[in-house]
Amino acid sequence: MLLLFWLMTGLLSLPACKQNTAHEENLPPVHYKAEDLRYFTGFPQLEPLLKLNNDTTYVFNFWATWCKPCVKELPLFEKAWRETRNEPVKIVLISLDFPNETEQKLVPFLNAHALHPEIWVLYDSDIYSWMPKVDETWIDSSIPATLIRRNGKRLFHSGAYPDYQTLMEDLTKVQQAR
Repeated sequence: MLLLFWLMTGLLSLPACKQNTAHEENLPPVHYKAEDLRYFTGFPQLEPLLKLNNDTTYVFNFWATWCKPCVKELPLFEKAWRETRNEPVKIVLISLDFPNETEQKLVPFLNAHALHPEIWVLYDSDIYSWMPKVDETWIDSSIPATLIRRNGKRLFHSGAYPDYQTLMEDLTKVQQAR
């Protein structure tokens, strides 16, 4: 009878053990304040960081809270961050939200969506001068847009990613480019 009790106790505790998988990691809590964000008051400050050449793969996503396609694809970047956070991959979400809306809209949005990738904020309304510097094909000023680079190799994606697989395929293309 005692053996039956131990077997049942062990079997009943299996589902609890299964919940503690590597996929459901203990992630750091997300609680942004305006001072936690990295600000750029003009594209010239940001531009050198978009051109870093090293073994890290950089994923720069340009987005805004008022852009519905941007908001829709943010979970893809969160998932990519979770999957690659222990690899030489840096995912950066570059907000193009308006300066006067940072504390009222952007910070609450970030906290509500529990986004873990690094958040940068670019305040430069002269979009027609700097967007082609990110990529010469980016001339329509539409967001979202994503630049992926590593060791001088680059891939630019205009528009929202349709799914996680497409984002990861682009990331892999850049990582494997020689």
